[in-house]
Amino acid sequence: MTDTEISDKILKCRQFLLIHNYIFHIENVRVCKDEVYDRMSEELKDLQSKYPDIANTVQYADIFKDWVNYNKKLPLDDDWVIRKAIFVCSQCIKIPINDVQQDKEEVVKMPVKTGGALF
Repeated sequence: MTDTEISDKILKCRQFLLIHNYIFHIENVRVCKDEVYDRMSEELKDLQSKYPDIANTVQYADIFKDWVNYNKKLPLDDDWVIRKAIFVCSQCIKIPINDVQQDKEEVVKMPVKTGGALF
């Protein structure tokens, strides 16, 4: 993998985590399963530990410094993240987590449109 490919993967992981963190905490819904979020979190952790010099040059480096897991509080006020989160939500059927009565199972919003990346 080239340095550019590594940078791109790190940025994609960070953006994904920021967007889905915003959607969960502000919109009160899920658009991905916990396993997907956890996998992206682990991938970011691995990339940052293997390539710390590259990771430090990628956007949001300060936010994800010493990233261990998804329990770290992420900021909810980044304009780009907010716009992307709103777009992702607009492409999905919203089912508020609080509306679920089946043993508090997590709800996953299903994309309305198929094909193409959401961000």
